[in-house]
Amino acid sequence: MQMLEAMSAVEWELWKVYLSLNPVGQDRDDLRTAQISQAIWNVQIAKSAGRGRTPQYRRLMEFMLQIGDRPDPNAPTKRQTAKEQWAILKATFMKFAKKKKDPGA
Repeated sequence: MQMLEAMSAVEWELWKVYLSLNPVGQDRDDLRTAQISQAIWNVQIAKSAGRGRTPQYRRLMEFMLQIGDRPDPNAPTKRQTAKEQWAILKATFMKFAKKKKDPGA
């Protein structure tokens, strides 16, 4: 508990980003299981391609369980524009700037 009290908001945000890039625990176990399942699927599909069938290889996300706010692998992807990225960064850093100016907030 003492560590959380001493941690700054910026450091907390950096840890959240780190853990989103390098998950541990249940999310990581889910990833490993999905990798094994994908490998087995793709090997079997490759073998059946020799019998005149077109292989239907699967992406890793198709084997992942849908937990929390993890994106749906079948949903169409939308790329963020530079303007959208700038707005997100600006909103994030403005929040930190306000906290720094007004420690009581």
